[in-house]
Amino acid sequence: MIALLVFLAGGTGATLRFNVDRLISARLKGNMPIATFFINATGSFALGLLTGLIGIYTSTHANGSAPWPVESLPLVLGLGFLGGYTTFSTAMIEAARAQDAARRLILLVGQALICILCAGAGLLLFLP
Repeated sequence: MIALLVFLAGGTGATLRFNVDRLISARLKGNMPIATFFINATGSFALGLLTGLIGIYTSTHANGSAPWPVESLPLVLGLGFLGGYTTFSTAMIEAARAQDAARRLILLVGQALICILCAGAGLLLFLP
């Protein structure tokens, strides 16, 4: 059952990514893939939020009193939905296609740093 939920969540995340990419790309024309950058940054932030939320939830229900099984949440939302939503493989292809070294560096290193910072920011919201 969990595998089916992960599959459905992944499809939902990929559909959202497609629509967000189309929306941003239609409004912002340029040489940099802003839509991919935005999708990966927001997905990383959401994964940080999810990680923090699960950490708080499991620590407050450590005695087994949780009203629902938390172990499936990272799989369905993290692996499924956010895995379908984010698109780091597309980011790598866009970096490989970049015309110059500066743009390639921004797309590779800049995007990785921004996504790490976004994930950390999402996680920090749940720290005491």
